[in-house]
Amino acid sequence: MVLGIRTTVLQLVTLGGQVALARFLDPRDFGVYAILKFALTFFVFFGDVGLGGALVQKNDKPTEREISSVFSLQLLLSLGIVVLVWSCAGLVDYVWKDLPTSGPWLLRILALDLLLTALRTIPSILMERSLQFTRLAALDVALSVTFYGTAVVLSRLHWGSNALVLAVVLQGTVGAVLAFLLHPFRPRLMLDRAALAPIVKFGIPFQLTQIIGFLNGAVTPIYAGAALGVRSLGLINWAQETAYFPLKAVELVSRVGFPLYSRLQADSRALGESFGRAVHLCAIVTAFFVALFFSMGENVIHIVFTDKWLPALPLLHVYAGAISIGFYTPLVGAVLNATGRPGLLFRLSCLWVALAWAAVPLTTPRWGIQGYTYGYCLHVVAGNVMMLALTPRLVPHARIFSRLVSPAVAGVLVFVVGRYSLSTWANSGPRFIAAILGLVVVHLGTLGLLDLRGTLKSLSLLPDDATL
Repeated sequence: MVLGIRTTVLQLVTLGGQVALARFLDPRDFGVYAILKFALTFFVFFGDVGLGGALVQKNDKPTEREISSVFSLQLLLSLGIVVLVWSCAGLVDYVWKDLPTSGPWLLRILALDLLLTALRTIPSILMERSLQFTRLAALDVALSVTFYGTAVVLSRLHWGSNALVLAVVLQGTVGAVLAFLLHPFRPRLMLDRAALAPIVKFGIPFQLTQIIGFLNGAVTPIYAGAALGVRSLGLINWAQETAYFPLKAVELVSRVGFPLYSRLQADSRALGESFGRAVHLCAIVTAFFVALFFSMGENVIHIVFTDKWLPALPLLHVYAGAISIGFYTPLVGAVLNATGRPGLLFRLSCLWVALAWAAVPLTTPRWGIQGYTYGYCLHVVAGNVMMLALTPRLVPHARIFSRLVSPAVAGVLVFVVGRYSLSTWANSGPRFIAAILGLVVVHLGTLGLLDLRGTLKSLSLLPDDATL
């Protein structure tokens, strides 16, 4: 219930912030910020060894020496990355020719967030491991409000992409202070090799999967940014982030699921039931938004984001179609990581990355910006179809396919009503809001008629008779 309230608040803050930023900033500003974030993430991923995930996955309680050693190693790695970024920031001009002259210094400022993030890592991990999601919810809301509040105010003052960079740094400062207040922790600076060895042993395969995911996303800033330009990159990122909005719920469920599945890993029946409920819940949310974007995407852009984003409407449709199935793999990944099988996800992810990098250079020259989205989304669809086929073996007792029927039917009805009854009528703000509320009623009413009991059960991921 706490996470449900947290998610609602975060979604409202995120949606309001994104709408305001889309109105105040130009697609070029979003493109510059996307490039800087990518460049920073490149250094982060190759300086991390999955220590946080390893601590959460541990079946027994971590000792004080393990926690302090992880904190010290994480802080040392982050400091080294910051030094590396400050030294190499000037190289971004050689990769992206149309970055502003302030680009290298913006990257250096953005790098300071790495140290701030490292400071809050251990308190956050300890709260997550002990399922203290009330405190984590408060931390998440504070981070989101700080970022969007700062970014919106500064962008309104015409700071451009600088507003986004400074908002990240202030967000990191607030997060570090608040994390220690919510879960007091007195770290000791130490590096116990014996304590770190088993943590790093799990963490490296875990982090390799994260790196593969990063390389998968890297095709957008590297290839699209260079081949199509910064403005086109801004349109692509906007379309992807807007279409992927329902994945916020998937991230939430995966975040809860990882420590939960780790505690249930010895009970395959309870694990399968919990995972099946997670899939059902995420399918409900995803189906509604996919249907909304397909039926009333033009209304969403015109009324909410303004017409300067209308060129991204075809891209929005392609990305929305991809996540109609693309929400599934992150949920399976949480199960594989929790049960100590990160290597399998890593091997599968390598195939998907290879497919993305092979397809995009073929489709982009032929169909331009829309061809890029076709090539990128090919691996999303193929990878998730593969995961669905493997699910009976990977997660027995989940009953996935039967759980997808009611969300799919509800989504189809939302699309039909929105496309053929409401899209031409909802041409003003009040009418648009009324149309959205009407579609919500259609969606929830269909779910209630088809599977009320299953829908209510999915609101609790933990089966009634399961013990942690």
